[in-house]
Amino acid sequence: MLHSELARVFQERARAGKVCLGIHSSSMSPQMIEMYGIVKLDFVIIGAEVESLDLSRMEDLMRAANASGTVPIVKLKRPDPHMVGEVMNIGAPMVMVPHVTTGKQLELMVRASRFEPEGLRGECPIARYNGFGSLHLAETHDAANRAHSIIPIIEDVEALDHLDEMMAVEDVDIYEVGPFDLSRSLGENGQAYAGPKTMAALEKVCAAAERHGKAVCAPIWHTIKTDSYPGIYARQMDELISRGVNCLYEIETAFMALHMTRLGLLREVRTVEDDVPAPAAKKPAAKKPAPARKR
Repeated sequence: MLHSELARVFQERARAGKVCLGIHSSSMSPQMIEMYGIVKLDFVIIGAEVESLDLSRMEDLMRAANASGTVPIVKLKRPDPHMVGEVMNIGAPMVMVPHVTTGKQLELMVRASRFEPEGLRGECPIARYNGFGSLHLAETHDAANRAHSIIPIIEDVEALDHLDEMMAVEDVDIYEVGPFDLSRSLGENGQAYAGPKTMAALEKVCAAAERHGKAVCAPIWHTIKTDSYPGIYARQMDELISRGVNCLYEIETAFMALHMTRLGLLREVRTVEDDVPAPAAKKPAAKKPAPARKR
């Protein structure tokens, strides 16, 4: 399977408990993806859940990831088995699936990533996953069916009641926690890591993963009040890793927003300048009266 070796190494590192770092990209820019690979991030999540990203553009983003040596993970809009096959056909080695809540649902997603007879995918001898026909079809079939390619996102209360059955699904190595939707589902109104119920749920997921020898992935998050990037990483990485999370990623649009917020200082300076009243125009000097003529 095309570029499958990097994905295999990443999954082995994650399952062994090694800390892996990545980023969630929403920019739809091959240059950005390439830079993330150049700085040696383990993975890049190509966001397609809320982003307007078509398959053609997605394929170019995966090419940039392949060229720069990072693993592209496509995040889907919904838990749709047909979408799993679509993105894998254009070369996605790993697929992140939102709102997975039961073991049976996860098994269906895994089957969607496998070729028949083990799964639901149909084969094509000239697709990108097959090197457009340059790779042996039987070998790519077997490689795809051995790959651990689905990452379910745990972000619903219902999923917390089915953790052990989900963790027991074969050929799934990494489970992500979606702290924002999970926080809403728990009634904490999107507090994410600031919510005690959300943090307790994250610890529950990590405990289940440890029992089953699986890895846990979660985003690093901050607000515009955070002082610095060292502060973000020192606090959140320590908090998450200490609880059992070993795959962590920054959200591209979030750190861009943080920089733009800091640039507010420039707007503030400009506003101050605009508020300074303009100097009053000088009145023309009064003309001196002409001297009286002598009679």
